[in-house]
Amino acid sequence: MSLLEIRGLRVAFGGSLAVDDVDLDVDEGRLIGLIGPNGAGKTTTIDAVTGFVPSTGSVRFKDVELQGRHGRRQRSMPPVRRANLGLARTWQGADLFVDLSVLDNLRVAGERTPDAEHHAILDSLGVGELAAASVQSLSHGQRKLVGVARALAGHPALVCMDEPAAGLDSSESGFLGHRIRAIADGGTAVLLIDHDMGLVLGICDYVYVLDFGKVIARGRPAEIRADQLVLDAYLGKRHAAAQDPDPASEGAAGDGVGQR
Repeated sequence: MSLLEIRGLRVAFGGSLAVDDVDLDVDEGRLIGLIGPNGAGKTTTIDAVTGFVPSTGSVRFKDVELQGRHGRRQRSMPPVRRANLGLARTWQGADLFVDLSVLDNLRVAGERTPDAEHHAILDSLGVGELAAASVQSLSHGQRKLVGVARALAGHPALVCMDEPAAGLDSSESGFLGHRIRAIADGGTAVLLIDHDMGLVLGICDYVYVLDFGKVIARGRPAEIRADQLVLDAYLGKRHAAAQDPDPASEGAAGDGVGQR
């Protein structure tokens, strides 16, 4: 049985579906990637799974129903209860308490966790020497790592990571990738969103691809690399076709997006 099981997930903003009938599974100790072009619905999916945006469909975690339909009503567990069950997340902007030290940020997230374990988490991410440092003094890359450490402070069963490598250089991204792989190998499942395709396809066990809010592909990294629908989505061809049905303009639009 999956640790996280999502069926028919939908999120609507006004009359527009940002997430449309998404099915997704994460097993214990697995590293699952969720990728797609800008605006594909990736972050909105995590927001829905963790309870931060209203959604419909079924979400089960540890065989507990976080949300689902009961008769005519859609019931949804609030974010804090989902977190207490062991469903953690990071945020694109790290979202740290900048007026606190690194260690105090972890203490806030894992108030029942001994400091020795907080230090061990920081050490595992290569930022142990920064425990006493103010968050304000950290580099962007260091803040990203502390954000991951804070998500781990409560000993979650699953961490949803929203673009942890955004803004990192190739060396920092590679370092982070090794750490994320180690987290999953240590038994904590990870659902990873990132635009760094090399990172995601290099470390994930299985990958889902979203486009226009729908899952257009799923499979192992090697299968995703070879999937024509995925290539078209990332080159902009499907988006260009949706805006301009003229085939003559499709290739030009796709090339332009691909060069960014």
